[in-house]
Amino acid sequence: MLIKSLFFVFLTLVLSGNLSANERNKKILMIFPQFENLTVTEKRVKAGIELAFKTYNNNQQVGLLSVDVRQGIDQLSKDVSRAIDRHSPVAIIGGISSNVASVIAEIAERRKIPFLTPFATNPNITLGRKYTFRACFDDRYQARVLATEIAKMTDNGSGVILTNNRSIYSLGFAKEFEIEYRKKTGKKLKVVLISGVSSVTSEVIASIGAAKPNFILIPSYQVEAASIIAKIAPMIKSTMYFGPDSWGGGRLFHKLLKESGTKFQGYYVQHWSDEAENTENKKFLELLKGVALPNDVMADGTAMNAPIAIGYDSGLIVAKAISKLNSVTASSLYRELSKLKVSGTSGEYNFNKGVRTPAKGLYIYSINHESEKLYKQVGI
Repeated sequence: MLIKSLFFVFLTLVLSGNLSANERNKKILMIFPQFENLTVTEKRVKAGIELAFKTYNNNQQVGLLSVDVRQGIDQLSKDVSRAIDRHSPVAIIGGISSNVASVIAEIAERRKIPFLTPFATNPNITLGRKYTFRACFDDRYQARVLATEIAKMTDNGSGVILTNNRSIYSLGFAKEFEIEYRKKTGKKLKVVLISGVSSVTSEVIASIGAAKPNFILIPSYQVEAASIIAKIAPMIKSTMYFGPDSWGGGRLFHKLLKESGTKFQGYYVQHWSDEAENTENKKFLELLKGVALPNDVMADGTAMNAPIAIGYDSGLIVAKAISKLNSVTASSLYRELSKLKVSGTSGEYNFNKGVRTPAKGLYIYSINHESEKLYKQVGI
């Protein structure tokens, strides 16, 4: 009973308009567990969802309900099921990491509740599922793009992949990249399995150096990736570092490496750029100017605003689907999402004909110990 009561103490209603919580009887759950260790990203995603809902949701019977889960991944399935039983949501938005999104997707599918993940990119999350949608590209797409670009930049060079064998995301992306790079170049890459920063020992670094790689790929989240580069770069200087979208907006990643004094040259994939010229992105940037955000989610004009933008797109997708319904239920919202076509800040979303992963472009950013900047747009 103590765990159950603690779980529900941390519930926050995010409402617009004049209706009370009791009157607003249709709930969209936002589930972004604290134990993901992505607190800054989570806050930015939530801010984006709330901004879009405030802008586009005209249905006064529907509100956002943020569920603060802190019990750990082993408890997540029970916590999500308990929240669904208590609130009977018409949809769920959540899961930044693929580990978390996979758990939510499994439950949402079984309960026939539409689930939208803003950032989880593992292809298996939507594979064979009707009720799970995503507001981002998946690992297959970004692996294919990154493999193509690295092959060009290194003249089909050799490389090493450092894979965290405790992360669904890291394992999934490494697999996709390895397949795509071999298709492009015919080369087999050296894969080094790690279990975190502490497992990157001097012996591991020596084995990487012995391979004389033209590049090192690190599919880890930004804190872990930065810490790994800080250990490796002083020892292996003549190589480039690459990362997928998990390096985040680059701000925290860049800050950690700058503070450590580590000199390096890297490139990473991004979901959004403030330089995108589409109409919805321009509207979003204008809306940001008039929004009072908490200090730790302040809009700063850099790629770190990507979580706010993709959160905004997530809220926009659900709100636009709701606007087409006279009666909002989980089943009616699912049907509307399944045929929705809408423009977001980062591209077009079209979930028609069973599509659950949008065919959007991406951005590649250049980053080093001094600065970060947009390097290339692909498929935009």
